[in-house]
Amino acid sequence: MALLAILFSTVLILAIRKSRTYCKCYGNLLTIRATFESLAAVVVAGFFSTLILIQYDPPVALNATLSSIYIFALSNAYVLHLVVSLNRCTAIYAPFFTNRFFEVNARTGITLGVGVIISLAITALPYFGTCSILVFHKYKYDLMPWGCKEIKDHLLAKAVNIIWASFTFSALAIDLATLLKIILYSYEQRKACFTKSSSMLVQRNIRFFLQTFFQNVVICLGVALTHFLKDRFEVAEARFYCALFQILSGFVLNGSVDNNEHN
Repeated sequence: MALLAILFSTVLILAIRKSRTYCKCYGNLLTIRATFESLAAVVVAGFFSTLILIQYDPPVALNATLSSIYIFALSNAYVLHLVVSLNRCTAIYAPFFTNRFFEVNARTGITLGVGVIISLAITALPYFGTCSILVFHKYKYDLMPWGCKEIKDHLLAKAVNIIWASFTFSALAIDLATLLKIILYSYEQRKACFTKSSSMLVQRNIRFFLQTFFQNVVICLGVALTHFLKDRFEVAEARFYCALFQILSGFVLNGSVDNNEHN
């Protein structure tokens, strides 16, 4: 599934390069997000495939390095999930603000830079405890604190997942607000004479909305399943496959939406 996730990310990036969004804010955000998600999938596939196929158990230092790269890449992806949702929401509620803020290349670069800083802070968070590091657990297929002896160290490790979940559910909440605006606008236009231009505008806004909504629903569902049902999984690999399903589904759902009319 990790290889399929990488494949779909490549297809998504190639599709963006051929669309009107290429070299624009929305296309840049999607491209960079897909790149970070692909990097996370590469790390997961590389670590666990060698562990499963050739029973290679890497040293703690290498394991910690790979897990830090994974945390950094996935943190960037989650931050960009939120930024893309904000982009789509402001495009519907305040299009003038979107044109002034998101479509300026310098400000887009600043946004990405802030995302990198936030991701570095999240990656460094576990290092403040006596555990010092999060590593991939070879049996539970998940990130686990290494050598923890104090409760606060486990809390630092859980803080990473809590931050990821907060970004994801915030993006979903923003998407729901966007959906509300689309429904209200469609209802108002339907009460009036529904012209061809207004119909095309509604369809375009719906495409903007679908670009992030379904992916955020899938990711929130995956977060909920891995959190609330983690003790009920009979097979440890189930959590690993559920995490990969989030990434894979995100690429499929994003790639299934037409990008050609995005600004």
